[in-house]
Amino acid sequence: MIFRGGMRNLSEDILASHKDRRNKLQDLKDQADAIKKGTAQFLDETRRLHEGMGKDLKNGLRDNRKNL
Repeated sequence: MIFRGGMRNLSEDILASHKDRRNKLQDLKDQADAIKKGTAQFLDETRRLHEGMGKDLKNGLRDNRKNL
């Protein structure tokens, strides 16, 4: 009788820990996806800003050459 109760508690603990691990893994996957999305947005914005700066610098150089 004692053995049966102990096994039941052990089985319930194993199932609960499995559910907790599965939930934590899903949370980690969600966080990783959010980081990937944020990184992609940051890199895209940085690339656009860099291209804009390059255009501005080229235009400024062209205008300065005209003044020379």
